[in-house]
Amino acid sequence: KDVYTQYWEACSQGDFLEAEKFLEESARDKARTLGVCGFAHDAINTVELANGRPARNFPDGPEVSITDTTASLTWYDDQGHVANVVLVEIEGDWKLVEAVWSK
Repeated sequence: KDVYTQYWEACSQGDFLEAEKFLEESARDKARTLGVCGFAHDAINTVELANGRPARNFPDGPEVSITDTTASLTWYDDQGHVANVVLVEIEGDWKLVEAVWSK
């Protein structure tokens, strides 16, 4: 959770070079399309607002599930949707690899 928080704070401050450090290699490749901060739990709001839908409001803390080398952070927004961010441990460092939102 701490790694994700650092990533989210870097994104919130517009420090994209710092945020990129928290992405796994395949996520960095995806970031060329999504943008470096496309792996944040609230990144869906950019799409929602562009399509004329209301922004989703997320609680401060996610539900966290950790296995040996995988972590899943899950938020439930105020509209009944789910945001899920997945991290993997690579050589002792946790990296973001995916973010998925329910419709």
